Amino acid sequence: MPKGIPVVPSIWLSNFTGDDRLCYVSSPSNLLSIVQCGKPCKQPSGSQPLSLLIFTILTSAFVSETTSILITAGPTHEPIDAVRYIANRSSGRMGIAIAEAAARRGHLTTLLLGPSHLSHDQSPNTSQTTVVRFQTTADLQLLLTQHWPYHDVLIMAAAVADYRPAPTSADESHAGKLRRTGKRISLELEPTPDLLAHLAETTRPGQTVIGFALEPTGRLMASAADKLKRKSLHAIVANPLETMDAETVTATLLLRDGHTLTPPPTLPKKDFADWLLEQLPLIRRYSVAE
Repeated sequence: MPKGIPVVPSIWLSNFTGDDRLCYVSSPSNLLSIVQCGKPCKQPSGSQPLSLLIFTILTSAFVSETTSILITAGPTHEPIDAVRYIANRSSGRMGIAIAEAAARRGHLTTLLLGPSHLSHDQSPNTSQTTVVRFQTTADLQLLLTQHWPYHDVLIMAAAVADYRPAPTSADESHAGKLRRTGKRISLELEPTPDLLAHLAETTRPGQTVIGFALEPTGRLMASAADKLKRKSLHAIVANPLETMDAETVTATLLLRDGHTLTPPPTLPKKDFADWLLEQLPLIRRYSVAE
């Protein structure tokens, strides 16, 4: 393999070079200078059209500068009373790994972290990362409203509850503790706010929103594609259900134009976070073009 790194992994340039070659550059900060080409070879599987290369070259200077990235991570806890709550098994490991990868790259990073037992790594880049904790969906909604206007990229890796206990006339704030009576009780649930749909209304041109879809494998890709379109995202990570609370991930990245990118399978979440951030030039081309 020639020295240097690909402009974009598996970019097929036969239309550009005329002789079936993959082109490389000496560094990601010098994308306009293609200095070395590989030998003629067969087209790689899963390769992308030349347009991705062109957009990457035009936008890489933009994303290679310091970018402000807002990341959400962890579960939400929706109170039943002052003691009990509805939650999920999310550990926050993925979002924390993305925040640490962003800080390592020099990006100004804000991590909105839910009630996870994990914590942000105390690395030398901690000074570039602001961590703000939340408990409920309402807490996160408020934090997103406050922080999103001042960031370039949002990566919504938090596992936000779809439902929460509905307030009742007898206990509007879920205060106190429900006492055991030995009888059955009914718990009424109401939908939580759709945070991504709300943000779509306030996202300005040039901002980039990346979502996550966690579904059983059988309906994963269809659900992710639907969510990508319905919530006006620039990209979405299709995450199989087995990913939750695991240390590894086998995921697929869906882009707004219908292309998909697939990293090596069963990656540690730290390595997947690095891979995802390497795709930012491809993802941000949609928001730059808006």
